[in-house]
Amino acid sequence: PEVWRTYFSKFAEDKKKGVTSISVILNNHQLLRKLTYRRLWRQQLLRFLPKAKGDNAIDLNDENIVRYHVSMYLKEQEGSKNGFCCNLWSCIFMPLMNTFGYYLPPEKLVDNIFAANEEIEQLLEQKYDVVKVFATFETEASQRHVLEILKTSARMVRVNATEKVSTERALFQGNVLHVVEAPEPDTVRWLDLHSSVSTRYIQRLVTF
Repeated sequence: PEVWRTYFSKFAEDKKKGVTSISVILNNHQLLRKLTYRRLWRQQLLRFLPKAKGDNAIDLNDENIVRYHVSMYLKEQEGSKNGFCCNLWSCIFMPLMNTFGYYLPPEKLVDNIFAANEEIEQLLEQKYDVVKVFATFETEASQRHVLEILKTSARMVRVNATEKVSTERALFQGNVLHVVEAPEPDTVRWLDLHSSVSTRYIQRLVTF
């Protein structure tokens, strides 16, 4: 982040009121998705585990303990009798919901969680390229000044036309950057920032 902060601070109109924060977005969408799914699966699994807090809380990272409590839950369910509606739900609707990842049985949730743990460890060891950088300026005047200086066309960025940049200072490590005003944070699809323009168009056509 400090490399990007130094770069953008060069163009701030007021050097004393330059960049306040830098958010660097990496091309780690696979890692983010795995972390998101694991969190959802853990939340679902808690419905089948004993309610406990503090020192008595179940360690969800301990596979042996988790599988033990799940097996105890399944044994308790074996002796219970279900009504007609429950049987209908379990035999017809539940398998259909399971195919979409909803209402997964506890043993399946455990398998998913600990398989995800291994994948997450592998993904954490990888190095990821920068996809986007969000820079926040202390004043709007500084923001506008930077946008004006670093204004480029899409073609210049695509072919990295360094000779057409107004000043050499505008290059970042020899590359032409595509600098635009950022949208509001709540409108950004953070898990899809890695997608190319063509991919986003295809996604829109499919959903349309």
